[in-house]
Amino acid sequence: MITVTINIDPETRQEYSFNTFDFKIVFVKFTIQTKPKGKRIWRIIGQWDKYDNRVNFKVDEPELTPFIRGAAKTKAHKQIKVMTWKEFKGE
Repeated sequence: MITVTINIDPETRQEYSFNTFDFKIVFVKFTIQTKPKGKRIWRIIGQWDKYDNRVNFKVDEPELTPFIRGAAKTKAHKQIKVMTWKEFKGE
């Protein structure tokens, strides 16, 4: 899973999560989180999830900006490795 985190301000952030399917990066989850001053734990205040309909703080699927798409592609490129069959099998 690839996760892109955008800090809106010190107390609010958004997380965009993606799965990879055959060299395609697919948007599957979005959360809005907040952290009250003086606290260490982030709390979910809004969420959209492709696979889970039991979400408590449901929001609509957000649009993906070019910045978020680019950040997801950059993270995916870091995960891709080119190797021989022997290297893959550890021989």
